[in-house]
Amino acid sequence: MKTSGIARKIDRLGRIVIPKEIRSALRISSGDYVDMHAEGAAIIIQKTEVLGRYSDIAESYARTISLKTGAACFICSRDSVIAGSGAAIAVGQPIGDQLRLRLLKNKFIYTQSAPFTDMDGSEKQLSMQCIAPLNCDGEIFGAIVLYSVTEHALNDEQLIFIKGATELLCGQLQLQ
Repeated sequence: MKTSGIARKIDRLGRIVIPKEIRSALRISSGDYVDMHAEGAAIIIQKTEVLGRYSDIAESYARTISLKTGAACFICSRDSVIAGSGAAIAVGQPIGDQLRLRLLKNKFIYTQSAPFTDMDGSEKQLSMQCIAPLNCDGEIFGAIVLYSVTEHALNDEQLIFIKGATELLCGQLQLQ
């Protein structure tokens, strides 16, 4: 078994602190979920994507939203892309720090002509970008993200549709 060289004492309530170096390396933040299980004499703690468990539902939402709006759409957790439609979207790829910071602000964002750093690090200019956080009872699980590099705008009806989709998806997450 590989060790980090860092020993921690379990407190009287059975809690331990995961060292900052390990949390940073695995991008584990306050509020993230982890799975734990015993494997022989070891305790395995692994970061988990709550939204990732619902990739089939997310894929259906992304496809429907892309068809209704005409824009590329992907649904992401706080860390990675879960589903996408309307463009070559790499499911499982980590989201960028810029998008992560925007979704954690928990604000619906709709902009036209927005600079964007692609996942490969290249700078692009988007004609439209929409970030709709998935805020389920005060906890942000991810976001529905729409974008277009060609001339494209969303109308009021489409924006209402996207906001409604976030509420429906959160409702489904809470029922599961």
